[in-house]
Amino acid sequence: MGQAKLRHNLSAPGLMRSVRNSFQKISDPVKGRQWALPDVLMSGLAIFSLKYPSLLSFDRASRNDTTMRE
Repeated sequence: MGQAKLRHNLSAPGLMRSVRNSFQKISDPVKGRQWALPDVLMSGLAIFSLKYPSLLSFDRASRNDTTMRE
């Protein structure tokens, strides 16, 4: 593997692409969902890669932060 290829794979977009590819290999037993399973899993990854240590802490913060509400 060349140095350029290694850097491409170790960049943030490269790592996210690798994670998404792994998520796409997971079969979804439920058909007809509103969102695709890889999208849901990527959203979960995004939450935990932010400053929140858990989904509960993200939920609590989002209830108190008007910029996070729809």
